[in-house]
Amino acid sequence: MQLTKEKLTYLLFLYDYKDKGYTITRIAQEMNISKSTISRVLNTFYQEGLLLEKGKGKLSCQGCQMAKRYKYDINKLSKWLQDSADFNEEQAYQEALLLVLTLSDETRRKLVTNTSKEKLFKLIANVKEISGDMLSVNLDDGEYSFAFTVYKKDRVGISMANEGFYHPGVLEIKQGYGQLILKPKEVEHVSLSGKMVLKGKLESLKYEIENQFISSHFIRGNFVIPISKLRFFYSKEERMLQASIKIIVKVDVGIIHIPENEVILTIIFK
Repeated sequence: MQLTKEKLTYLLFLYDYKDKGYTITRIAQEMNISKSTISRVLNTFYQEGLLLEKGKGKLSCQGCQMAKRYKYDINKLSKWLQDSADFNEEQAYQEALLLVLTLSDETRRKLVTNTSKEKLFKLIANVKEISGDMLSVNLDDGEYSFAFTVYKKDRVGISMANEGFYHPGVLEIKQGYGQLILKPKEVEHVSLSGKMVLKGKLESLKYEIENQFISSHFIRGNFVIPISKLRFFYSKEERMLQASIKIIVKVDVGIIHIPENEVILTIIFK
């Protein structure tokens, strides 16, 4: 279905008034359109799986999820336009409505994410350090990419463990709680004799909090590190947050024993 401005407006109306039980006649009256027009739109929505029943305005789970996602993005972009481009509320809403229809899903996601980061950087403009908790409660729910490097324990050079993860990492924020998500990948290790190339994946990861190493949860193929106890240092000139944490990683390469390795994980969020 080609989603037009009009169809998106109808979809959002059905979502906003989903608990009212409006008839087609009432929907047409509320939106100031003909019954035949709304009937055609509802028929299209039903064919796309957005409605539970043909000829009725009750959204399906798929329809609600779609409307909720668009509503969230429109509200974020509308607020951003009001703050950055001096639009009034109605102008900003209409422009945001057009933006979400014009941009690709990936571009829209990045733009919405950036509006949340802009808000955060404006809030902390005059501070040099913030806690992970403060970062979590001042970012909107979502997933944010971050760059990271794994250094050797003495910080002289990059550790081989840096190659054991996919880059970039993801900072997940949900209801004021933040966690780093690191996805491991296959690494190669040359034996001491230099005659064998061993392949394996990171088997475990521990992170240091208050001088104790805690085993990371392994969820859906990813290592997870909560950020609540981390300290982030802010550079206003570079618009960048940076934090470091000690981690211990262990690689599983089968019958060959490779000891645990303590390294420094440094993350950059900008």
